[in-house]
Amino acid sequence: MIDPTAPDYADTPVSPHRPNFFYTLIEPSASPCVSIVTPFHNTGAVFHETARSVFKQSLQQWEWIIVNDRSTDPEALAILDSYRTRDPRITIIDHEMNRGQGAARNTGYQAARSAYVVQLDSDDLLEPTAVEKWLWFLESHPEYAIAGSYSVAFDGQKYLWQNGFHSGAILLDDNQIDNKTMVRASVHAAVGGYDETIREGVEDWDFWLRCANAGHWGGTVPEFLAWYRRRPAHSDRWTTWDDPQWWKRLRATFRQKYGKLWNGQFPQPQPQ
Repeated sequence: MIDPTAPDYADTPVSPHRPNFFYTLIEPSASPCVSIVTPFHNTGAVFHETARSVFKQSLQQWEWIIVNDRSTDPEALAILDSYRTRDPRITIIDHEMNRGQGAARNTGYQAARSAYVVQLDSDDLLEPTAVEKWLWFLESHPEYAIAGSYSVAFDGQKYLWQNGFHSGAILLDDNQIDNKTMVRASVHAAVGGYDETIREGVEDWDFWLRCANAGHWGGTVPEFLAWYRRRPAHSDRWTTWDDPQWWKRLRATFRQKYGKLWNGQFPQPQPQ
C-alpha cells in the first residue's frame, strides 16, 4: 500500500516491485460472496493491469462481471476475448449498442449473484486487500449501504485523495467520492440503479445523491485501497467538462431532483 508520507505513484498494486502473495479459492463450486462489476468500452492494454489487481485479491470467492458496452476497437476486442475463457469466475456480457457507463453498471448489477457489488472501472486498480476489507466493513456495519476508501490518483495526474463518504454533505457541492466502492446490491435495486440518461461522466455523482435521497449512505475505510487512473484532463472525453454554465445547470438539476438533501435531511447513519 502507498506510503502517504512519501508516495511512490509508480508502485501500483500490480508493480513487479511489490511482494507477491498467492491466494487460492478453496471451493471452486462455491457461490461468490462478492460480485465485481466492470464496464468496458474500447479499453486498451491497461485492462491487463486491472485484471491482475482482481486476480491478486486476498478474497478469492468473487465473480467478475465485465460488461462490454459495444466496443469497436479491434485491439480492445481482442483483449476482452482473451478473458472470456480464462477463468470460470469471469462472465462477459455484450451490449448490442453503446449505452454508457451507468447502463453498463446496471447490467452488471442485474447479473450479480451476490449481495455485495464492487464497482471497478476497466482501467483502475485495487489494492490486494480492498475487496476483503470492504466486505468486512459492510458485514460489521449494517447501518452503511456502501463501503469506500481513500484513493490514489496516478498516471496522467498524481495525488492522494482522502475525501469520501465521511465528507458528508460536501457532496452537494462537488462529487467527493471515488466510484471504486462496494455497494449492497439491495440498495442499488431500491433506488432504481444508475440514471442511464446521464452520459457526461457524472452518473456516479447522481447515484450517490440518489442513494442519499433515499436515506442510504456509506462509510470510509481510512486506507488507500483504490487507484484511479487519471487523464491529464477530462475535456478530451466530455466536451462539457470545462463549461462552467453546464456545471451550474447540473447542480441546479440535482437540487431540483434531490431537494430535501439541501434542506437538512442528509443521511447520518447511526451504529446498530
